[in-house]
Amino acid sequence: IRKEKDRLNDFTQVSSDWLWETDCDGMLVFASDSMKKTLQMDSNETVSLFDICKKFNFNHLEENLKKNKPFNLCEEKLASDNISGSLILIFQAVIKNDINHQFLGYRGTAIDVTDLYLAQHQLKEINQNLEKKVTERTLELKHNLEQLQKAQTQLIETEKLAALGSLVAGVAHEVNTPLGVAVTSNSIIQETINDLKSQFETQTLTADQFSILINEIQDATQLQEHNLNRAAKLIKDFKQTAVDQVSEVKTEYVIFQVLQSLINSLHSETKKVPVSPKLDGDHHLVMYGFPGILSQIFSNLIMNSIKHAFNMQKSPEISIRFYQEDNEIIFIYQDNGSGVAPKLHEKIFEPFYTTQRAQGGSGLGLNIVYNLIKKQLKGDLKFDSDIDQGVTYTIILPKLLS
Repeated sequence: IRKEKDRLNDFTQVSSDWLWETDCDGMLVFASDSMKKTLQMDSNETVSLFDICKKFNFNHLEENLKKNKPFNLCEEKLASDNISGSLILIFQAVIKNDINHQFLGYRGTAIDVTDLYLAQHQLKEINQNLEKKVTERTLELKHNLEQLQKAQTQLIETEKLAALGSLVAGVAHEVNTPLGVAVTSNSIIQETINDLKSQFETQTLTADQFSILINEIQDATQLQEHNLNRAAKLIKDFKQTAVDQVSEVKTEYVIFQVLQSLINSLHSETKKVPVSPKLDGDHHLVMYGFPGILSQIFSNLIMNSIKHAFNMQKSPEISIRFYQEDNEIIFIYQDNGSGVAPKLHEKIFEPFYTTQRAQGGSGLGLNIVYNLIKKQLKGDLKFDSDIDQGVTYTIILPKLLS
């Protein structure tokens, strides 16, 4: 028993935790040296734990002691003249009872958790600073992303306007030819009418001459009508393509009509190669979505073929085929041009990637195609090509764009 007592006494002396015991009235019958030293207690003095609570404002501990019940995790803050700063203590205790279960007092401990609290506080500050930095960085990245998206949108709009500008110039050139013929025909008609009128007034008009002059007028009129109709069709196709490309309103449209109007509008560009894009598909198949975006996609693909594909091709070909499969429309665009090496397949859709920068290429054409298909039309794009094997774009779009 003595050995056990000595052992317990040694543990008590070396422990940094407070060990304490009270009687039923709250008087301390035992306090470890570390507790006495911190609270500046006289070794021979009998002290009430309630008085200590009042002296150091241990309000939570006092409330627990009054209940005569076990307790734990009772936190108190100690400020004293003989310590620098303050201590954070966690009190806990069990009760002593006699054989009749009458309350005899407490046996308890108090653990100094100041360092733990300081570490937690520092960790909390670090986390708060980290959260603040993450929030600030996230906002910065979000702002930068918004700026990039805005710049990309502006570049796409610029590319649209540039394409329309080129289209306007081409259509103007195309319209000039039939209009010039129509003006010439009108001059012939006017001269013939003047000749007819002169001979009629001088009474020198014979039946044969009248027949000849009338035939000349009819021929000139037919030529004029044909060329005016041709000019009107060019203007109509251009107007439809231009309106479609500028408008971003969802509507139901006939695929064949939209693509044929686009091909007609691009005649001034395709004839430079020369190449005549072939369109194959159901003339009555409809989609619901953005016809302008579809026009821009195939306008960019055709112009890309014109600029890059046919330098060495003697018989250029472009074909566009489309068909419905379940609830999707499949478009297959092909040319028989110079093709693209497999190692460059991913690069060609990157913004600003171009092999024609010296000739004014922006490198945005196929990137715009990719973004329009993926983001605007919620579709998919597959690309296949090899050197001297032409290109194949397979575009899969929902028939009904939700």
